[in-house]
Amino acid sequence: MDTSLLHPQIEALRVGWLESVSSTIEIGRSLSEESWLLSSPCPGWRLKDLISHLIGIEKHLLDPVDELPSFVEEKDWIKNDFGRFNEVAVYERRERLGSEILAEFAEVVERRNADWREEVRQPDEETFFEPVGTLTIGFLLWRRVFDSWAHNQDLRMPLGLTGDLDGKAAALVYRQASKLLPMTFAKKCGASIGDSIALSITGPGAFNYGAIINEQGRGEFLVSSPQTPTVSIEMSTHDWYLLICGRDGRDQVTPLIHGDQDLASRVLENFAITP
Repeated sequence: MDTSLLHPQIEALRVGWLESVSSTIEIGRSLSEESWLLSSPCPGWRLKDLISHLIGIEKHLLDPVDELPSFVEEKDWIKNDFGRFNEVAVYERRERLGSEILAEFAEVVERRNADWREEVRQPDEETFFEPVGTLTIGFLLWRRVFDSWAHNQDLRMPLGLTGDLDGKAAALVYRQASKLLPMTFAKKCGASIGDSIALSITGPGAFNYGAIINEQGRGEFLVSSPQTPTVSIEMSTHDWYLLICGRDGRDQVTPLIHGDQDLASRVLENFAITP
């Protein structure tokens, strides 16, 4: 299919996703089998397990009716059905070499990219995705960008590699994840009517945004920081990744905070959007 016929939002997501997974493959090709066994920032997962998980999700999107094994060992880091679902692909490939898993991932990425280029649905069209449930195509595909970008960072961190904090995938992740702040600010943080927050994210891919609680008690997204926020928080894009993804190492993040310290603490405690 000619990608010019794709909805622009769908095509932008495809390009961002492809950038991220291609970077992951490039990094992976430089790794030794010993490196693949390093612990990742995802509890319980080694570096090769990150790739196994990505394979499982992308293959499920290629063939949703393909029956998955129902059994996985119970682990401390499996907290819910979604975590159990994610563990299946890791469990299946636990004894395989990292290089073999990477080769499978490269093949799956090629198939998924071809499939994505044939996407005829609109971003607001709903679909069912096990085990999440019903969601829009646009949000489902954004989650693929987010997942792929986050695991690229997870791969980089134990290897001491920086990068991909200011690319197309990162920009898509920052933009959409930021829009989830108002709901968190209103529902989980106990913010009161009139309270506002300014977030300043520094470093590669730097961005600013905010939220305010309106007169109906609902959070509203602000495309720029409020002039006199109730609380302001500043951190780097790397620290933002650790907090928004709930990764190991987030307890070492020390953002700059001005204003209501109590409210800032509640924001940071509820920052993660991962299951």
